[in-house]
Amino acid sequence: MDEFIRVGGVKMTNDEVCELLSSSMDFPYDSVDEEEEDVSESCSTQVGNGNKNILNEKNEVEVQMVLEDAEKEIDVDLEASNHDSFIRMITEDNNEINLNEVNDSDDQVWELFPSQFKNVSVNPKSSEFERVLWKKGNLQFNEQQVKFRGDSSLPDEVTALDTPYKVWCYLFPQSLEEHIVQETLKYAGLDESFPFDVFDLRKFIGILFYMSYYHLPNSRDYWSSNDDRSASVIKRQMPMKRFEKIPARNDPLHDRLYLIRPVIDTLIKTFGSIPTEQRLCVDEQMCSTKIGSFMKQYLPNKPKKWGFKFFVLCDTTGYAYKYDLYTGLSEKPLEGEPDLQPSANIVVGLMREVPRFQNHIVYFDNYYTTLPLLVYLRTQGILSVGTIRRNRIKNCKLPEEKIMLKFERSTSKEFVSNICGIDVTSISWKDNRVVNMVSTYIGRKPLINSFRSTLDPCTVKRYDKKEKATKTIPCPQIVKDYNQHMGGVDLMDSFMSRHKITLKSRKWTNRVFYHLLDMTCINAWLLYKRINRDRPDAKHLRLIDFKLEVADSLFLYKTKKGSMRGRPSLESLIKEKRFKPNSHIAPPKDIRLDKTDHWTTVDTKGRYKMPNCAGQTRMRLRAGRSSIGLQTNLEPTKLLRDANLGVQTDLSLHKDIGILTDGSYAKKTVNGHERK
Repeated sequence: MDEFIRVGGVKMTNDEVCELLSSSMDFPYDSVDEEEEDVSESCSTQVGNGNKNILNEKNEVEVQMVLEDAEKEIDVDLEASNHDSFIRMITEDNNEINLNEVNDSDDQVWELFPSQFKNVSVNPKSSEFERVLWKKGNLQFNEQQVKFRGDSSLPDEVTALDTPYKVWCYLFPQSLEEHIVQETLKYAGLDESFPFDVFDLRKFIGILFYMSYYHLPNSRDYWSSNDDRSASVIKRQMPMKRFEKIPARNDPLHDRLYLIRPVIDTLIKTFGSIPTEQRLCVDEQMCSTKIGSFMKQYLPNKPKKWGFKFFVLCDTTGYAYKYDLYTGLSEKPLEGEPDLQPSANIVVGLMREVPRFQNHIVYFDNYYTTLPLLVYLRTQGILSVGTIRRNRIKNCKLPEEKIMLKFERSTSKEFVSNICGIDVTSISWKDNRVVNMVSTYIGRKPLINSFRSTLDPCTVKRYDKKEKATKTIPCPQIVKDYNQHMGGVDLMDSFMSRHKITLKSRKWTNRVFYHLLDMTCINAWLLYKRINRDRPDAKHLRLIDFKLEVADSLFLYKTKKGSMRGRPSLESLIKEKRFKPNSHIAPPKDIRLDKTDHWTTVDTKGRYKMPNCAGQTRMRLRAGRSSIGLQTNLEPTKLLRDANLGVQTDLSLHKDIGILTDGSYAKKTVNGHERK
C-alpha cells in the first residue's frame, strides 16, 4: 500500500510530491531513483509553464483529491465493538458486514445495554481521545436496546392534585413562602409598623400574575383613579403604596446568588421531584432585562439579546426539571466526575439528578457537544445526540464545508469510531447549509425493528427554486430525531413570552424572581395537563385561564374579608344598581373548600347555583368575594338540629349561622367564627 504525505491540506503519494516539487524553482527535488530522475528531467524543461499551471489549478486539484479521498476506503482498522450494536462497515470489496450481530430474541442482552459501560472511567486528556480512528459505516441499534427502562408515571401524591392552586402549591411550597416572608421582615426592620405575612405574599404574587395579563405602561396605572385605565381586581387586593414597599432580601454568603439562593434551590428541588421523561434537552434561556449587573449577558441570536442567561434542562413538552443561572463562573465537577471543558460541565451538572442506566436520551447543540461528554454520558447509561463544531472532532474524516457544498442537496457522509469501547458516529449532511452531528444513540439509518422486515428511509420536503416545486429528499434519521425532540427549552420560552411579568425594577433580584415565578407557573400548568392527560372528564384550561385561577386562589384562599376603610362612593352604588347580573361566577374549588369566612347573607333576588334550577332566592352564601345563591328548601329543621341550635323553619332568621361547604357548621363570635 502506498504511503501518503499530506501537503497543503491535500494527501498525495511520493510520486505526486516528486512531480510537484520538481516543477518548482524554489523547491528543487533531488531524485535518487532512476525513475524519479527521468521525471525530474522531463519536468525541468517546463518549469515556468508547469509552475504557473499548478498555481492556477491549485483549488481544482485540492477539491478533486479530497473528493477522491472521501470515496476511498480509509486505511485504518476500527477496534472491535464491545457492546451489542449493529455497525455496518464498508470492506475493501465494498460489501457491508455486521459486527457483533445479536439475536433479537436474546432479552438479557437488551437489559444489560444501559449499564454495559458502568465501570469505564473517562479521562478527556487520555490518548483515547487523541488517537480517534474513524471508518465508514453506520451506527444502528435495535429498538429493544434503547427502550426506556425507567418509570415516568406520576406518584399518587402528584396525581391527587386536582386543582390549579394545588399544583401551584406543590411546586411553590408554603415553606418557601414562609422563608420569603421572614427575610422580607428582616429587610423591613427599620419600620416595625410594616405588617407582612404569607397571605400578603400570596396577594403580591397574584397581583404580578394579573399584571402579566393587563399590560399597562406604568405599575402605578393599575391603581389609577380612572376606572377605564386601571385594574379593579388589583386595586381591591392591596393599596399601591403597600405593594411598592414589599422587597426581597437575604444574608450574604460566599455566593453571587446569595440574595435569591433559597428560592433557586427550593424550586429546583420541587421541579426535580417529578419523574423525568425519556427524552430531555439542554439549551440556553434568556431572562430579558437591561438592568446594570455584572451577570448580564449578550446573546445576538436570541429574540431578547440582553439579560440573564439560564441553562435549562427540559423535556419535549417544555417542563423544566432543573436550571442554572450563569454568574460568570464555570461549573465545577463534583468528586468522581471528570473535568470536561466548561460548556460540557454544564450538561453534566444539569444531568446529576437524572436516574442512571435507564436509557434516557439527551439532546444539545454545538455549544456543549464534545466527544468526551458523549462518552461520559454513555458510561452513565444516558444516550446523547448533538450538533458539533468540526474542529472538536479529533482526526475528523468528514469533508470540509467547502467540499460538502459542491455535492448535491441531501448528500450525507457517516463515519463511526470506537472510544473507550463505546461506539460513536459522526455525520455530515447538506441541506440549505452543512450540519455536522455526533451521537451514541442513532445514525443515518433508522432503528432496527424486529417486527418489520424493511425499514422506510427518512425523508423531508424541500422547495426547489430551479424547478419551482416542492421535492422529497432523503434525510439522515439523526437529523429528524434531533429536530423532533430538541425544542423543549424554546417551547418553554414561547409559553413564558405570552403572559410575562413585565413589572420594571432596578434590582436584578426582583427581575430574576419574576422570571422564576413565570417558570413555576408554566411548570404547574404543564404538570396539571400531564395529571389530567388520561382523565376523560378532566377540566382542560388554557394557560391564561390557569394563571388567573391561581391568582384568584392566592387572593382568597383561607383569607377573611376585611372591612373597607371610608364610606363607599356614590358612583359605585349607582353602578351596582344599574348593572345587576343574573348570576355570579362560582369561585375556584379551593376557595369553596377552604372553610374560611363562608357566611349566609340576605341580598337581592338571584338565581340558584343548583344545576337545572330556575328559581330565585335572597339567601346568599358568601365565599370570598363571590356570592352564591343558596336554596332554602333543604330541610332546615334537620340542618339546624345537626348544628345543635334548635328547631327553626326560617333559615333567614339566623344570619349568625355559617354553613360550611364540607357539611359542618359554625357560629359567629366576636373574634371570628367557632366550629361546632
